[in-house]
Amino acid sequence: MPDHDDEDDGASGPPPDPLDRLWFHPSELRSFVGPSTRSTRGREHRRSAFVGLAAAGALVAAAGLVVMSGVLDSGDDTTLTGGIDAPGGYAAARVAAITGASIVTVQVTRVDGTTTASGVCIDDEVVLTSAHTLEGATAVTVVAPGETALPAVAAGADPETDLALLRVDALTVPAARQGSSRDLREGHAVLAVATGTRSKPQWVSVGTVAGLDEFVVTTSGTVIVGLIDTGTNAGRRHSGGAVFDERGRLVAILTIPGGASSSGLAMPIDTARDVVEQLEATGSAAHAWLGVTGTDDTERAGGGARVERVLPASPAEKAGLAPGDVIVAVGDGESTTAVSSMADLMAEVRDRRPGHSLELTVLREGAKRHMPVSLSHKTSPDDTDLLTTTTTVAAAQS
Repeated sequence: MPDHDDEDDGASGPPPDPLDRLWFHPSELRSFVGPSTRSTRGREHRRSAFVGLAAAGALVAAAGLVVMSGVLDSGDDTTLTGGIDAPGGYAAARVAAITGASIVTVQVTRVDGTTTASGVCIDDEVVLTSAHTLEGATAVTVVAPGETALPAVAAGADPETDLALLRVDALTVPAARQGSSRDLREGHAVLAVATGTRSKPQWVSVGTVAGLDEFVVTTSGTVIVGLIDTGTNAGRRHSGGAVFDERGRLVAILTIPGGASSSGLAMPIDTARDVVEQLEATGSAAHAWLGVTGTDDTERAGGGARVERVLPASPAEKAGLAPGDVIVAVGDGESTTAVSSMADLMAEVRDRRPGHSLELTVLREGAKRHMPVSLSHKTSPDDTDLLTTTTTVAAAQS
């Protein structure tokens, strides 16, 4: 028998790996992630240029990373720290810890005080946040985990998607790895991450996608369409935060503007990418315009968008649309999308650029017609498509 025990053998071995511990401060996570790479060679190349967090995910998962309940939203502690495994095999807590390194606090100074929101680093020194959080700002600063405040410059804002772009010199936060919102389906698990409070610096909420084509009418009258209902409990103070899928890929940006009656709404990242490209180039985003006033059709089983008014000199007028027409589908090349509401129609228009051609399937006095239409720019502030309901008449800048 040896004259020493097993514990002595363990003590004489190599020191433990410094990564072999249960918790990391968010500021440490950036050491696991390489810097992002800016690309200026076109939209498709740009989409693939954002540096991912996959390597960091593998490293942190191997180290057995979990998140202390103290940094999570109190309403979700039990679920997240319980280590629920998403379909991709990542525990929700691990996804939150890895992706949290890309989340920053956006401090907005106005004449009447200072408010805070969240932002997501999407490229070198570039942060995406919600446009409504910057309204009336006299100064904007960005604070990364464990860092001091850095001045930010608004590179552009688009109220129609509630997205704004900030440039922040010397920001060293890693860019979030981007996915595609087109991969989302109702019932998919997602994770919303935003800045929290002083005692709980990271706010996290687990949700299940409950809708993929929601809309909200803001207090200013703008209709924001094409939103995802993430099923999370994100409120207005979490606007600008991120929504990740089970693999830690950015799939949406939280947007809960004034007037929103639902929590957990988010703008799809595929829409955001197009807007970001325009904001970087011109400081603004152009959205296509059809030129109709309409409401949801309730007489037809499949619904539709019922036209109430056609604006003069609009693409709709040039295409031959008339009051009483019910638009039931939108064709784009070989694909056709059913339209069951006015919000559906507005979302289809909003997804296109001015100059894009579509084919509308229209019911007129019981007969089906196919009407080609070429979308255009708005030429004046009065050029708006209107969504009319029994309680609200709201201008949609599309």
